[in-house]
Amino acid sequence: MNADDLRAVAAEIRGKAKRATNRRTWVADGYDVFHEPTGDRLAEFTYPGDAGHFVAWNPAVALAVADWLDAVANNYGDATIDRRAEAFVKAWRAEP
Repeated sequence: MNADDLRAVAAEIRGKAKRATNRRTWVADGYDVFHEPTGDRLAEFTYPGDAGHFVAWNPAVALAVADWLDAVANNYGDATIDRRAEAFVKAWRAEP
């Protein structure tokens, strides 16, 4: 794991977030996620907790995480990658 890995994941997250619906207008209601103020349904889940989690990881949050990963990559360099950032990248990539 090196700084380039962090930057690559940050770019992937940032790209997905920027293609998403307006960043601050997601609302969970039971099993569904809606876009306010239009009321358009964005997603439907099997478990109500999933809808709340989906809303918690909205594009604004994703962009903040991408910025954090870039900052870690820029500040620490390859030799001392922050373990929390490394753990996040591994989780994002579904690595053991």
